[in-house]
Amino acid sequence: MSSQPLIQTEEVQTVDSDPKQKLKRAGRWCASFCAGIAAVLFILTWIVQGIIYWYATFGCSPKNFGSYEFPGGGTSNLGGSEYNLVPQISLLTESPPNWIGESFAVLPSNEMSTAAGAPVGTWWRVGGPIFDTYTYEDVANSRVTIYMRRNLLRIGMSHRIGRCDGKGPLITFTEGSNWFMNRIRLLFKFNQALSFKIYVDNDLVAVAEETSLGFPSVTFRNQQTGEEVGSSVLSNRHFHGQYDQWLVNNQNSKTVFPYFVSNAASLLFAFNTARHKPDTSQSMQPPVSLGTDTSKTVVSSAILPVPHATETSKKTGVLQNVQMEPRPLVKLTAPDLHKFKVSSKPSIDRARAHGEPSHTTAKRATASMQNGPDEPKVEVKTSLERMQKVVLGGQ
Repeated sequence: MSSQPLIQTEEVQTVDSDPKQKLKRAGRWCASFCAGIAAVLFILTWIVQGIIYWYATFGCSPKNFGSYEFPGGGTSNLGGSEYNLVPQISLLTESPPNWIGESFAVLPSNEMSTAAGAPVGTWWRVGGPIFDTYTYEDVANSRVTIYMRRNLLRIGMSHRIGRCDGKGPLITFTEGSNWFMNRIRLLFKFNQALSFKIYVDNDLVAVAEETSLGFPSVTFRNQQTGEEVGSSVLSNRHFHGQYDQWLVNNQNSKTVFPYFVSNAASLLFAFNTARHKPDTSQSMQPPVSLGTDTSKTVVSSAILPVPHATETSKKTGVLQNVQMEPRPLVKLTAPDLHKFKVSSKPSIDRARAHGEPSHTTAKRATASMQNGPDEPKVEVKTSLERMQKVVLGGQ
């Protein structure tokens, strides 16, 4: 009987000696590592967002209100101050940002669209990694009375607006099915760029129409009748020199939602417009000395002075201030300055020879200039007009 095994054993390669198997195992290990890192980052992001949201809405709880009277609100056909929370007509005024976040102050206004008092509250925006949180804090007691945040897993722009006391309706401000048409309007730069729907709880009560061309504004209309129930417009870009100001106006007898709805919706556009504020700074050119030999040098931006001229009214005999019309930018060369100096000297010398006072010399001085071989002589009555005639070529 043979001692050899019935089945011959074959030499089997181990997994570690196969390069393809090594590559597959390394790929699976890298995928698992990346998935673990992504999961940790996702969890940490939500933790950070939760902390920011808790901080931004701190004090926004029904247990902190009780019988609170909500000062600073207006009165409408739907309710009083405790229902509307903000004035009927208000000015959303941009404030300097600080470490807490960006803000817009709410100033009460009137039919003249001017400030009617001190701020009654402030809208805050605190940024987060997933969504921004907006809250309204009144000035009287520093109570956070309104919150607003983005609705997740929605197409386009969608926000919910609610009261911190848990009373009243829950507002939804959303693009919804208007998202596709809004993109087309933006692409072709229609006058009405974006349209939004406003839900009070589950009822569609109004639409908001944004105007992006010309003056940024938002018009709120009744969904059923199409009547305007409110509006907001960017009324000032230079409040205190550099801040935006929006006028928000609600129709008292036609409104279909609380006043804070139009205030909060306008706030979204106000923050977006403030971020894209154009740079209005202008570069200034250094002056060129009149005594410098610059026969071939041109001063790139020279503006003629525009003083306040004074004249006497023929009817009343009272001195009146007359604002002279400003001149456009001109090119000023050394020959022009020389021509002005030469043409002015004879008139001034004749005035001094007659003993006229120095302060009336410029008023009485006249000059006849020949600006070119084909141009007529021009009589100039004041030094300013003479300067303008020389620089503008006798126009």
